[in-house]
Formats: sequence, structure tokens, C-alpha cells
Amino acid sequence: MNPNPPKKRQAVILIHGIGEQYPITTLREFVESVAQILKIKRQARPDEVIFWEKPDPESGNFETRKMTMRQGRKHPTTDFYEFYWAHHMRDTNFSHISDWLSRVVFRLPHAISPRLLPVFIFFWLLIALLVTIFMVNVTRLGWDSTLSRITSVGSGIFITFLLGFLSKFLFNYLGDAARYLDPSPRNIGERKNIRTEGINLLKKLHESGRYNRIILVGHSLGSVIAYDLVKFLWNEYNTSFDAGKFYDTYTGQKKRVLNDVSQSEEASKNMAAGEAGIRDFRLAQDKSFDYLQSIGNKWLITDLVTIGSPLAHAGHLFVYKKGLFEKLKNQREYPTCPPHFQKPDTTNIIRSDFFTIPGVSHPFIIKHFNHSSPFAVTKWTNIYYSCDYIGGPLNPLFGAGIKDIEIKKSNYFPIVPAGHTQYWNWKNSRHILNDFWKILESR
Repeated sequence: MNPNPPKKRQAVILIHGIGEQYPITTLREFVESVAQILKIKRQARPDEVIFWEKPDPESGNFETRKMTMRQGRKHPTTDFYEFYWAHHMRDTNFSHISDWLSRVVFRLPHAISPRLLPVFIFFWLLIALLVTIFMVNVTRLGWDSTLSRITSVGSGIFITFLLGFLSKFLFNYLGDAARYLDPSPRNIGERKNIRTEGINLLKKLHESGRYNRIILVGHSLGSVIAYDLVKFLWNEYNTSFDAGKFYDTYTGQKKRVLNDVSQSEEASKNMAAGEAGIRDFRLAQDKSFDYLQSIGNKWLITDLVTIGSPLAHAGHLFVYKKGLFEKLKNQREYPTCPPHFQKPDTTNIIRSDFFTIPGVSHPFIIKHFNHSSPFAVTKWTNIYYSCDYIGGPLNPLFGAGIKDIEIKKSNYFPIVPAGHTQYWNWKNSRHILNDFWKILESR
């Protein structure tokens, strides 16, 4: 036994959402808010340093910094990173988003995500009202008189400001989502750049040897990017192992090792609905993660945390026709939690070919989870406000193993996604910081 075992250390990677984001700004706000919890728990003095900034060579982006927070009673020292991607979405024009907009907007009500339906109805009614007003004026006053009113100085100023606002919203905010979510030829290059940089950052942290655990946090569109990174990185790690470590574990605890890898699979088959079922499934996920560690698998992502996530509308935003998303889940293009059982298969576990270890006379077989099973070992927590229609529950779409946390929050103007940018604002009485803190302390 190693008399000086390595100290535990964990990494949190925050992925920001849409808009004209500045590097570090979102990360600093997030860490400052999280650190408030630690200050209270430590009963820290006002001048006590709880976190500090460090260089961030791992990201390859000289604009970002790493932030380190002190350890607490139940959590180790934590390094916070930001995966910054906004610079890839520059110079958006209508051609980048036209195909996606046409597919998303021009749909019948039954094909629209339920949480977005009231918004669609409002805007279509607003458009119908404006068209009606215009036609009534044309009928009563004539075309020339109506046109002269529209082009008057007062109307011109109003229309200029309105078009400016709509242009900023369309190209600087909605444009980010459209370009990432739409795999049209115009957007493939930027989608690839974002994913490649995200994968590279995660791989550097996995290979660094500094961390026992990685928590991936995505807000808004950043949650979609986080989901994609889990999916693609898992394909590089799911069958990796160290032969020597596997042999040591296999010979020392053979029965437990052979059983633990199947725990999350059995739990997902027999998972009961509700919190108890999710709790049991998460215990099985922890066992499977520990199994991977014991055999030298390098996968370190224990938790995916999605906040105000448009994944809640995946069937509407990701695909171009109703029912296609369900089909793609069945074909394992989109990983679910728990992993999807593809009939007639009755298992998500794949076996390696026989392999040999120098000095050992008999061969071995090793068990792996397949390419679409990252959530056999990675827990998924989804947090959303009841009044934030951009987010929503993911349990019905991506699987009963997801822990959905709905936070009730009032909204006096339902057309606005209230609270979408306030999730970790310390001044917001309905902040999510206590829920996130539980995840920091969960291992």
C-alpha cells in the first residue's frame, strides 16, 4: 500500500451559453458565487482568500484563466476552468441560420416543444396583429397614405430601433444557437472547431494525472456542447484499460470486479420511477465508475450538470421531423441516461478479445460499456426554473436516470425566459448554488 497516496483534487469545467460573452467573465461570476457557500461553511474572515486565479495553459486560449478554490471538509481542492467558444461564432449572417429557422419556426403546433408552444403562439399572434393593422390601414387610407405614415420621421426612428434590436437578437444571440444546432455545410467548420477544442481541453485534464474527478457544467447552449463533449470523448476512452491494473484487481477481487461493471446495467433494467429509483441507479453508476478506475480506464467525468438547457426541446430543435429524435435514440446516436438497450440486444456491455499478460499463463476477457453508454458511469443532473422556458425537464426525453431539479420561480411576463441568466447570482434568492454544492461534495 502506498504510504503517501496522491491527494484528491477535482476539476470543474464551465461552458457558457449564447451571446457576446467575454472570456473569464462568466467563470469569475460563477466561482465568486460558489465560494460564498464555502465562506459560510468555514465561517471565514472577510479578508480570507477562498479562491485565486492561475494561468490556464490547458485551454490553449491566452484569454482565459484557471481559478482554484480551497478544499473544505467534504470536498478537495477544486480547479475551475472555462471552456470559451464564443469567438467561433463571429460574422453570423442570415444564410448561416435560414435553414434552421425555417425548420424550427414553420411547424404545426403539435410538432413544437410544449414549453415553447406559448411563445410560438404569442409571436404568431403578434405577427398576425401587425399584418391586420397594416391591411386595415391600406384598405381605409390607401397604399400611398399608409406608406407615407410608415416612412414618416417618427415611424422611421421607431422602426430603426426595432430592426436594430431584432438584428442583434437574431445574429448575436439566436444565431449562436442556430449555427451550433444546425449541421448545414455553412456551419460544419465552426461546430468541429468548438468540439475539437473542448475535447482537447478535456483530454489534457484527463491525461495530466492531477485530478481524481471532473465535473462538466453547461449553461444554456453550453449544456448542449457539454453533452456532445461527453458523447464524443467517451468513444475514445470507453474501452481503455491498463492490463497490469486489471490483472491485480481481477485476481484480488475477482467476483466483485466481474459484478460491479454490470451494476448500472442491472439497475437501469429494474429502475423504479421517482427519487428512490434515481438514487439506486446513481449508486450503481458510482460502482461502475470505481470499476473503470480500478482497471486503469482514464475516464474521469463523474457528473454532467446542465442548467437552463435547451436539450429539453431536443425533439424540436435538433431534428427536422417529428419522431426522428426517438428513432435516433433507439439507434444510439444520442446517448441516454440510463443507456438505451437496442433490441434484440439485452446488454450494453461489450467483451474484449482474449488478451494476455506477460508472466501469466492463462488469457483474460475484459468487460467494457459500449460506445453509447457514458451515462452508465457519469451522473446527470439537470436544473431549471419553472419560468425559464429555454430549459425544462430532461428525464422524459433522455432517460429516467437523470435527476431533474425544478426550482419554482415566478414570472410576470411569460414570454420572457425569466431567470435564465440568474441561476448562480448570489443575490437571487432562488439560486442553484446549494444544489451545485452537493455535487461538489458528492464523492
